[in-house]
Amino acid sequence: MIFRRKRSKRNLLFVLALCLSFLFLMATASAAGKQDVRIAVLPLRLAENLELAPGAYEELDAAFRRSVDEAVKKQRSLIAYVPQDESREVYKAIVNRVEGNDDPMVVLEPLAYVLEADIVLQPELLIYQQKDYLTLNQSRTESKMYTASVAGIRLIGYDAAEQKLFTKTETRLYDYEQANVGQASYLARKCMDQALKDTQIKERVAEAAQHIQH
Repeated sequence: MIFRRKRSKRNLLFVLALCLSFLFLMATASAAGKQDVRIAVLPLRLAENLELAPGAYEELDAAFRRSVDEAVKKQRSLIAYVPQDESREVYKAIVNRVEGNDDPMVVLEPLAYVLEADIVLQPELLIYQQKDYLTLNQSRTESKMYTASVAGIRLIGYDAAEQKLFTKTETRLYDYEQANVGQASYLARKCMDQALKDTQIKERVAEAAQHIQH
């Protein structure tokens, strides 16, 4: 699903103000000359009231970043990832300027402008549950461990060349014998893989590279 947004004069002034606030970041990037497709992958966002076990957030955040790298591995020589610290600092500053509104639909466009990023990606975990349980066969002579799990993610992105936001939501379920493919973390990773494919991340990188070359 593609979201079209018209940039008003007021929004443009807002973006320009942000650019001035982070002039030192832009100057650093410009000094070396922009030759690569710059991709900013923001930290994993959690849906409201969603809680994860200790360590699960870091695991999923790293897994989603690996999904991005895997999706564009054939074009890796064209890509420069925006440092995570830089993305976080600009993200925080923009959220502060819009009075705490961290809606990606509001934040991603000015963030891409300030970072000089061609593509910005924000994964959001919508649902994440897993339950392991024991079940008996009909004769009650044999038991097996089963897993019931569900994971859902929303991938929100901004394509600077098209000046468009894009988004894709994926959900996966599992309820069968206990196995690695039934882990909620596995389902979440597969959701991210599919969302990247459906939003044509490889094609967006290729188009951005052509735009830079010309």
